[in-house]
Amino acid sequence: MFESDCEILLVDDEISTGKTILNIIRAIQAQFPRIKYQVLTILDWRNSQAISAFKELEKELNITIHVHAIAKGEFELCNEVTYDQLTGYVQTENSGLMEENLESNVDMVLIDQLSDHMYDF
Repeated sequence: MFESDCEILLVDDEISTGKTILNIIRAIQAQFPRIKYQVLTILDWRNSQAISAFKELEKELNITIHVHAIAKGEFELCNEVTYDQLTGYVQTENSGLMEENLESNVDMVLIDQLSDHMYDF
């Protein structure tokens, strides 16, 4: 797979800062250089600074990165929320949750909250 020079297709369910994608591209480029990368995602939440980081990497590595998303938008966290506050919320709202499943349920709460406001963007 990595022996040819064909473009690489990266698939991620959601991009917020884009750092994961950029780190993966850097790692691939270091060992198996490519000219073009395609990124497919459901949600692209990158702000202008994160989008600029993609453009900077394109210039730095002399590559092209195309991001294709079903939905795009930006969000800003007004107050810093700690993991303990989130898990406290999950435990309060869903008192039947077991401790070992807490992390996946925190993701579920965040996704539910986002989907409630999906059309506010």
